[in-house]
Amino acid sequence: MIKTKSFIKISYHILIFFIFVFLVLPIHAKSVSERFEELFRRCPIIAEEVSQPDARGTYTRVRLVETEEAGAEWVRLEATIQKDFQTGREHFLSYRADVADEVMVELKRGYEKPALEALLQNLGIARFRIIEETLLPGYVIKILNPELNSVPELVEYLNRQPQVDFSESDGLGLSAEEDPPTKKPNDPKYQDNEQDNLYLIDAPEAWYVTTGSKDVVVAVIDTGVDWNHEDLKGNIWVNSDEIPNNGKDDDNNGFIDDTRGWDFFLTDSNSPMDHEGHGTSVAGIIGAAGNNNKGIAGVNWKVSIMPLKSGNHTHSKKNIIKSIYYACKMGADVINISIYGPHSVKELNAVKYAQKQGILIVACAGNDSEENKGYANSYEFPASYNGLDNVISVAAAHQTYNNKLEDYSNYSTKYVDLAAPVAEMTLNIGNSYRYFNGTSAATPHVVGVAALIKSVQPTWKAKEIKNLILATVDKVPEFEDKVKTGGRLNAYKAILNANSGKIRMLTKSPIKVKEQPGGKLVAIEMERVDGNCGKVVVNLSKVDGSATQGLDYKPEIIDAVWGPGEKGKKYLTFRILDDNEDEYSEWIFAHLKIQGDAVWEHNGGDKDIVSIQILDNEPVGVVRFKKNLYKVEESVGTVQVEVERVGGASGSATVNYRLYSLIVKKGSQGPTGDFIPPFEGKVSWANGESGVKTFPIHVRQDNVKEDEEDMFRLKLTPVNGTAVQNGLIPFIIKASDYDNKKAP
Repeated sequence: MIKTKSFIKISYHILIFFIFVFLVLPIHAKSVSERFEELFRRCPIIAEEVSQPDARGTYTRVRLVETEEAGAEWVRLEATIQKDFQTGREHFLSYRADVADEVMVELKRGYEKPALEALLQNLGIARFRIIEETLLPGYVIKILNPELNSVPELVEYLNRQPQVDFSESDGLGLSAEEDPPTKKPNDPKYQDNEQDNLYLIDAPEAWYVTTGSKDVVVAVIDTGVDWNHEDLKGNIWVNSDEIPNNGKDDDNNGFIDDTRGWDFFLTDSNSPMDHEGHGTSVAGIIGAAGNNNKGIAGVNWKVSIMPLKSGNHTHSKKNIIKSIYYACKMGADVINISIYGPHSVKELNAVKYAQKQGILIVACAGNDSEENKGYANSYEFPASYNGLDNVISVAAAHQTYNNKLEDYSNYSTKYVDLAAPVAEMTLNIGNSYRYFNGTSAATPHVVGVAALIKSVQPTWKAKEIKNLILATVDKVPEFEDKVKTGGRLNAYKAILNANSGKIRMLTKSPIKVKEQPGGKLVAIEMERVDGNCGKVVVNLSKVDGSATQGLDYKPEIIDAVWGPGEKGKKYLTFRILDDNEDEYSEWIFAHLKIQGDAVWEHNGGDKDIVSIQILDNEPVGVVRFKKNLYKVEESVGTVQVEVERVGGASGSATVNYRLYSLIVKKGSQGPTGDFIPPFEGKVSWANGESGVKTFPIHVRQDNVKEDEEDMFRLKLTPVNGTAVQNGLIPFIIKASDYDNKKAP
């Protein structure tokens, strides 16, 4: 027999163990390697080398990726990884990220730039450009057309030369600011990085707040759902008012024994089993059980999925309509419709009925690579029933290129609300798993986030949930002409916003202010509109930009403080100073951060930036591209790009120009294949000079079968305060071998 004290002591230790295993372990702080992997996981991989694992399973992986992080176009990622041969799991032993086309070098005393040029001559001087940068001792060597190991090979070569003091790569660091805490499940396919779609919407950060609730009911109108799937059966909705298999309509809803939904397609019965797989895949994205050590994790680890079968490969409007009314009658909170078809008055009436019940409907935009226009005979409904506050239309975001939609996805700035990723891995019938894409796969991501919101705000209806999801997207510039919000779904921002107080930014950027003698006060005005939480501080965390503190401006009030429950307006202030210098304009970027239980109402996060443009009293010229667009044939050879300086010019002016990828379509080779170097250079005007200058871009005939157009960007960057307007324009190449057919 165990004595009472000993039993209590043992029980205490067991309790502590279970708390640690089940509560502490899933809450995960990101390592350096994980942060870099997430930062660059969606970047195009230009080249890769992977060594063979040694006896301990250790190997090296090196990648060259294309990116715009840290102002770099190419980044080299070198990781040492150890693989467990028994489980197949991998973990990082070391990780390093470097700018892939630059090397920093200092020469020994007595050696100057010509000595470095002579050293590079041995490697082919045309491959390099030597740059001298202000405040950086020595030189920076720019590598044109870098390869995977260009940087380490050049560093190794230079460090063997007697003229060189040392050379090194330009390593990338990470900000010391801690990322939001995350909660990660133990599901094998998630652990094996087969669910990158969940990282893309910041689901692990959202899970730290909520992993869902069985009280939230999501109706899936589709091919049915495999309710026996090992990773879903615990999250299937149960009609508790119905006694199973007694042949009676116990709840008097018109359906006999409907304990887990209804089949409106095959049998008109209580057996909405999925025999095709589409509906099960959709349901898996929404609510595959999380942290159960099986398969995958859904956006919700806990939820109640209501299976409603409306068809297999095709779905009649009649069956969809009946499914909508059933979902409304039986208490669904959100409805997923990954189906698109023609306009139907009866379907629209059913959607409006759901609106009156406060039920959100999320529908796919379609897979026809077309713009949705709301035409009655177009296959884009129910997603394109416009003007309803309970309908969200979803496009598919590309899984590799963060800044584009999938090629097949429909789009519209009027009829499509946002983009969401497709699934790398989800459920399939018969306890199996599969890859799943299309706007059908994008839609349940939004449904899943809607269900998470409902779990923390159970009284919210469709309108509040929809508005929050659309207000908290990640803005993507390339989506501005593709979807209404110009953005992609973000679960964390939505959940953080749903669970927090609100700070409203009243001042609109940019604030334009003209210098004046004695200085001028500028205020950033904010309002706390939700006083249900505790003390909140908005702090001026950082100030940067081209303006100089102490010379051009002086921060005065740097903290706005609201006490517990306090509402109302507060201000941060700057005094703009007259520096008596001749310049066009200078910029202040005020970085604001919320401390406390509140978020920005307009972006759902705790950070915001307000820009202030200081206009000078003196007239000066500006530099700009003369054209807004260049569109040329491959065969054109050299294009002379025109840059002009206009206005009341005083002093000299210099701008740097550069060419880099925006969208590279099938068959394109990017700047390294479609152009001949150099890809960047400098244009200058003398003191008081204005007018047009040109620089050459050499287009190469690549003889590669490709789509009609490849798009790049030309960018002007000011040097020493030169004013730039219209400094970013598209440069489009029309393939001369295009024959009005898709490239193979």
